[in-house]
This record gives sequence, structure tokens and C-alpha cells, in this order.
Amino acid sequence: MIVATHIMGLTALESGMLASSSRSAAEKAAICEQIARRYQAITASGELLARKYQPGRGARRDLASDPGRSFAYDDIAGDNVFIFLEVPSRYFPSAVLPPAALYGWQFDAARLVMAGAVVQVGDLASAYTDLIYQACVEVAATLPRLEMITDDELAGLDEGNAALLAAMRSDSTDPTDALHDLVRGYPSSDPVPGEAVEQTRRLIVERISALQRRERKTGAHALALLNSGQHCEILVRGQLSLARAIARIEQGVIYGQ
Repeated sequence: MIVATHIMGLTALESGMLASSSRSAAEKAAICEQIARRYQAITASGELLARKYQPGRGARRDLASDPGRSFAYDDIAGDNVFIFLEVPSRYFPSAVLPPAALYGWQFDAARLVMAGAVVQVGDLASAYTDLIYQACVEVAATLPRLEMITDDELAGLDEGNAALLAAMRSDSTDPTDALHDLVRGYPSSDPVPGEAVEQTRRLIVERISALQRRERKTGAHALALLNSGQHCEILVRGQLSLARAIARIEQGVIYGQ
């Protein structure tokens, strides 16, 4: 049997505190208790839900406090409708997090595929990053340049490095980074037209959709990927009943397999 693992995601704050050498044992223990309570709540509900369908979550989220390991681009890519599992898991066991923070479930990967799950080799986060930024570069090239940063705003920097300051002045007029922030849902004080943001999002969706069509497989092709020995991700749309789990993971220990 090929085992697919879903490790419960942590918030950025939880991950940072647990990985920090400056946090006390008591602080880390409190974080692990918080994670355990979340695991218990999911277990009591009887199902895993994709991010988009979780109560109070919807399509947009606070990236700093939102539970889950998904990247900032998942909403743009439409991946917030999927539950992600791995074969084999990169997160279990973890080289960074303590066992007390590791909770999750394991499933029969082939059965998931036969029920309609999608399989891809690796994750597409890096490709999403490149596609999204390239779309921002292309649309930004059609926009007016921004106002150059002032000498007052540069005050206190390395005034002896003329080349660095000149580069900063030049870069300050490029709307690419402001557009990149707006496309991902972050605020920007730079004047970027709303139509440019929407144009960029349309371009991104078009290119990401083409990438997903190439990389994601179902049925016999998906089973072949699972048997190839490569690291794969399994995507289950919407919800996944925990009654289908073959094992559970609590504090880094597998039970029931």
C-alpha cells in the first residue's frame, strides 16, 4: 500500500515560535497544546475541509495567523479548494518542529485516486511564484513610472555607496513590486490602477491554469505517478472523511496503521 500523509498545518506564528531558540520551553509547550486542541476539534468534526470551505475562512485570509502550510499564492491559483496530502511526507518526521507539534492522518493513496483525487509530482509553489512575478513584470512595464524616492527618505542609509543609492532611486520608480503586493492582497501606498491589478490577476489565472493542466493527473496516469517513486502531492477536492483514514498521527507517533 502507498501511504498518503496529511500533516496538520501550523500558523506562521506557531512555526516561528517552535523553531526559535529564544523561546522558552513553557512557551513552546503552550503552542503545542494549542495545536493539540485544533487537532481534537478537527477529529471531532469527522472530516478535513479545504481552506475555502472552512467556516469563517473563505477565499481571503490573514496570512500571518491562518492555520495551514499553504502559500500566499494558493488563493490566486485556486488551490484553496483542495486538501493536500503527500507521498512521502516532507513534514513527517520533521527536522525543525518537535514531535509534540506533529498531528495528522494517513490514507490509502490509491483509494484516494480511484475516488477522483488528483496527483502531481512535487508541489507547484515555486512555479507559481515565478509565474506570478513575471506577470507583474509584464503588466508593470505598461504602467507609468512612480515618483522617485526622495533624499529625505534615503537619509540614514550608506551615503558613501553612491551606486547603491542610485540603484534604489531607480528601483523606486518601478511599479512591479507595488503591483506584486496588490495582486497578492497586501496593501501598497503606491498609485497602481485597479484595472492593472485585475489585468495581472487574469493573466496569472490563465497561466497557472495551463500549468495545472500539464502537471496534474487523474486515474491511471495518477496511479502511475504514485508508483514512480517520485515525491507526489495528492489533491482531494472539498472534503475528506476521517473515517477513510488508515492511521492517525499524534505528537509525532503513528497509531492504527
